[in-house]
Amino acid sequence: MKIGDKIIFSLGREKGVIIDIRKSGMVEVAMEIGMNVVVNSNEIAIDYSTPDLHQKPINTNRFYLDKTKPKTLKKTSNAIDLHISASKKLNLEEGKILSSQLEMLSKAINQALVEGTKELIIIHGVGEGILKKAVHEWLKKHKLVKVIAEADNAKYGKGATKVVL
Repeated sequence: MKIGDKIIFSLGREKGVIIDIRKSGMVEVAMEIGMNVVVNSNEIAIDYSTPDLHQKPINTNRFYLDKTKPKTLKKTSNAIDLHISASKKLNLEEGKILSSQLEMLSKAINQALVEGTKELIIIHGVGEGILKKAVHEWLKKHKLVKVIAEADNAKYGKGATKVVL
């Protein structure tokens, strides 16, 4: 087993993607249902029923904040909008906005991994650069993020980052 492998849980039909392997033998899995779990490696098996992540075609789903249901994502192409105006719709206290934005980023990355999406655009806006800096720091720590680059300015403006998984 390695990071990025698609798995299925031994006791059910739940599927996911390995996002971390710990020295203790525990494995962190991004599940299809949108949450992460840490399980013992003997509780999961490689899922051979679906193609390998590296063989799947690029999924062009877009993730953005659903303004009617806090902290949920809808699909429309390969981007997630974390811009502050989208997060203000959640009516969060100012100190919790950044953590909520990073939580949305985590869910979008996990969903992309489960679906086999190779590339995402993270829309963070320009502002004072606080969100962009936090997003880049978070992405640098993620083991399945291969490339972090400026997104196409003509298409997304200066406040977006391209991520290759």
